[in-house]
Amino acid sequence: MSAPCEFAVKYLYPLVRSEIARFLIKNFKLTQIQVAEKLGITQAAVSQYTSLKRGGRVEKIPERILKIVKDSVAELCAPNSLEKLSNKSVEIMVCIICKRIKKLNSVD
Repeated sequence: MSAPCEFAVKYLYPLVRSEIARFLIKNFKLTQIQVAEKLGITQAAVSQYTSLKRGGRVEKIPERILKIVKDSVAELCAPNSLEKLSNKSVEIMVCIICKRIKKLNSVD
């Protein structure tokens, strides 16, 4: 049995970064360099996230979890909170997503 955070580090963190990168580029027309600066990662990493070479294994993630991730990313990247977006806020959001998933799983 793996630790709960192992799932987050292995699957959730890359998925969230990938969703954020694609969301910012599509909805706010940011460049890969601007996204990289906001997230504290390299432009090459953003390129891999946007081309789904990294964080794109959504087939392994159940649809209800993907919905939580997408809704959380939209919340995190809202226009009024875009200025505060950082690697730290992504870390916090991953923890929030994990809690939402645990809550969802405890209901099932």
